[in-house]
Amino acid sequence: VESAAGIWRDHPRLQEVTNAINRLQSTIGSAISKVRELCEKHAYYEAMTRLGDIGYGKDATLLRNEVESAVKNADELIGKAKLAKDANKQIDYYMQALSICSDCSAAKEKLQLTPPAAPASIKAEVKGNIIHIEWSKQESQYIQYLVIRKANGRPSRHDDGEVICETLNSAVDDTKPVAGVSYYYAVYCKCGDILSKQ
Repeated sequence: VESAAGIWRDHPRLQEVTNAINRLQSTIGSAISKVRELCEKHAYYEAMTRLGDIGYGKDATLLRNEVESAVKNADELIGKAKLAKDANKQIDYYMQALSICSDCSAAKEKLQLTPPAAPASIKAEVKGNIIHIEWSKQESQYIQYLVIRKANGRPSRHDDGEVICETLNSAVDDTKPVAGVSYYYAVYCKCGDILSKQ
């Protein structure tokens, strides 16, 4: 086009081709911006569906490599989770996959079907004006603990009582008990929005 423009600068067909190239460059530029935005959100699976729109220039190649590498890593973690026999190990793999690709639907679906195991060895001890609650920590680094307190009765569900805290630790101090009231505590394992069944 540049060579032809030196000879036939105002030729109508040349202008048509130039306009078509400009439209295509604009479309590719918009697609690259969208894919870059998805990458910033770690939405690599969605970005993967848009790779056909970004062409094969330098920027597009860098983005393509980033997207394909992230999706490959997430897929490998899903594969490892399928082979793992321990539920908490599976959860770790699914959460790792989501930390790489926030839109990994396979990991999200499997997490819904794989609630974390309930915490074990829960103990509560009165220490002056504080009630100290502790339990055995799960091996998974992604599991949090939801601590519930109910006055004058045992909590039967995660929403049956007052939430004391959500924590990554394996112990918590309840600093607001009222003297003369019987308190019952429940500790649930929590992974994302998924709670242990017990």
